[in-house]
Amino acid sequence: MKKIFFFTPLFFCILFAPAFAHTLDASYLDIGAAPSGSGASLALTVAIHPVQALTIVGLSHAAEHGESAGFGQQIPDLIAKADLIKAYTATHVSVSADGILCTWEPTAVVVPPTEIDALADGVSMTAPLFCEGNPEALEITSTLLIERFPQQRNIVRVEVPGGYENRLTLDRQTTQGTLSLADAAIKALLISSAPERTPGEPFVQWMGWVVFLFALGGISVVGYRMNIASPKE
Repeated sequence: MKKIFFFTPLFFCILFAPAFAHTLDASYLDIGAAPSGSGASLALTVAIHPVQALTIVGLSHAAEHGESAGFGQQIPDLIAKADLIKAYTATHVSVSADGILCTWEPTAVVVPPTEIDALADGVSMTAPLFCEGNPEALEITSTLLIERFPQQRNIVRVEVPGGYENRLTLDRQTTQGTLSLADAAIKALLISSAPERTPGEPFVQWMGWVVFLFALGGISVVGYRMNIASPKE
């Protein structure tokens, strides 16, 4: 019985750990593969703690002061004021390449429907990242919530198989960092987001050329015969 009681707390910690994956005083800026057909290679997702999102829209919460309290009843307020969250984020996060600002325009804010999901995933915005030319690095700037939360950390991560890896940590003292596109994980993303050719595509293209050449040859033969058959002056 002692072994059961010994492992029980550990079991519950593991069971409920994902629900507390997104800690207060931390936001995540995730670089991942852009959706197929978006025209971009990379996408940027910004995820903030739901209590921080409440702060952005002007709604106070006990957790700001270290108190433990639920905020599930405030989720509808976050959904209703999603445009404020999007506008705030757009003015406090920017990405540039070779000194030229990249385009990142999220169209929607994702607010999880339950408190547990909101704590696990945060309140997030995702959009393709469009940068001019072929940059070798991205300059990422974030001042998200640093004026409200003194210990705020804005963590830049890169998508890898099975999750994300931290690459940069931006805070009140360091609001900008450089993310090299030579990073192995990013190079893998760029390769995986390139348009894939289906196995039959080369064959179809080859057959298209064959049909075109036959048609061209047929037209030439018909024209030649008509020229012979036409009366000479």
